[in-house]
Amino acid sequence: MCRGGVERRLPRLEQIPVSIGISYRAGMDEIRERMAASERVVAITHTHADLDTVGSAVGIAATLDARVDIATPDGVKPEAAELLDGQSVVSDPDLDSYDLQMVVDAPSQRRIAPLDPVAGDRPLVVIDHHEPDDLQATATVAHVDTDAPATALLVTDLLRGMARESELPPTAAAALAAGILDDTGFRAVLDPESRDTVFDLLERSSDRAETLAGLWDAEPGWSERVATATALARASGYKAGRTIVLVSSVGGEESAAAQTLLDGNADIGVVLSPRGDRTRVVARTAPSLEHDLSLPAAVLEPLAAEFGGHAGGHDSAGVAKLDSGAVETVERRTIAHLEERLEMQFGTLE
Repeated sequence: MCRGGVERRLPRLEQIPVSIGISYRAGMDEIRERMAASERVVAITHTHADLDTVGSAVGIAATLDARVDIATPDGVKPEAAELLDGQSVVSDPDLDSYDLQMVVDAPSQRRIAPLDPVAGDRPLVVIDHHEPDDLQATATVAHVDTDAPATALLVTDLLRGMARESELPPTAAAALAAGILDDTGFRAVLDPESRDTVFDLLERSSDRAETLAGLWDAEPGWSERVATATALARASGYKAGRTIVLVSSVGGEESAAAQTLLDGNADIGVVLSPRGDRTRVVARTAPSLEHDLSLPAAVLEPLAAEFGGHAGGHDSAGVAKLDSGAVETVERRTIAHLEERLEMQFGTLE
């Protein structure tokens, strides 16, 4: 049930068709039914989550009476992390434990990898403003509006249909406003179709509105500072031709650490994080890379096949979770896979 009083209704047993474009209103109504009937919900953001996807998820979590976990695969941008204060956040949820899966601001499975929600006994809802991709095609019900400037604007409309506007919580209002403003570059205040919504959200943000201005100047948290400094201090360098690879190991904040390696002039940054008898591998490529390279296909998936586990992502960013804690061995095999794919031999960078 949504705060503000929506009568809980039993979910329909038949599969609800995807609704895109002209079926906008029917699709939103069906999504509201699913949300009102659910007791455990997971709101999934895209990887390296920004303010729009996190703001959308927090808006849902702060408004529904159901228990809502926010799943943030592969890290969150520092400014977006500020919105997560007080929310239930997981990085590797057991999707089978929820009775509703929601993906916000992501059109494809590769944008939420390694998570892989499947529509079936547990409905899959997708809300997005990007061009449709495989998630919308397989969802139980989806609302996709490519004319919308931000997914948070769609989520605001969704939640307003479930709760009396006066009872939209300040936490939800502030998060949704942040998502809209960030994704539109603040142009939303000039657009007649979104201006009134943004001003209304800011008014309902109450004391939370005072924190919004600092989101775009957020300093890295202590754990991120430690992880990025550690990544640089521990980095091993490899060079072949004009291609530089930096590999390091940290205990957390792997995405930020990988980005730091790229900021240190690496063309490819790889971060290994030992997790007991397992290893998490996060890899990134910089725009400077002179070669066509799909990290999942070239490195991460072969590592998963070799050590056990699974991998996913898109060409320039990906994650592998390996059933091995041998970090040094994983590093050697990572370089070997890069050598095979790029057809070059790397030497140590001194």
